[in-house]
Amino acid sequence: MKIIEAIGIIDELKPNSYSQDRKVEWLSALDSMVQRFVFDKHQGAPETRFEKYPNDVDPNTKLLVDNHDQMYIRWLAAQIDLNQGEYVKYNNSIDMFNAEWDNFEGEYNRTHKPLTGGKGRFIY
Repeated sequence: MKIIEAIGIIDELKPNSYSQDRKVEWLSALDSMVQRFVFDKHQGAPETRFEKYPNDVDPNTKLLVDNHDQMYIRWLAAQIDLNQGEYVKYNNSIDMFNAEWDNFEGEYNRTHKPLTGGKGRFIY
């Protein structure tokens, strides 16, 4: 999924007044979490390390995670709800995001070896 696609979908599903730049910041925060909490903990992580999307990012840039588009949509929905003070909606949105995150993380954990950090286990 591309940045512009995620923003287009959330704007259609949940009309809001937040700028594209703000939504890119939210997507950047999510992809930073993907890098730190998932990719960095496994062998075979993408060669290019993600830090954040620059202010002038091309909106056609692909987001880090393939085949988990709903994770991005649920994340944006949660950020909109949170920033509008809609806490009941936020709780629902973040629960749906967490389910998508768990699905992504579980799939990644099953298909990529974890880093061992140089420590091994001895079995006697």
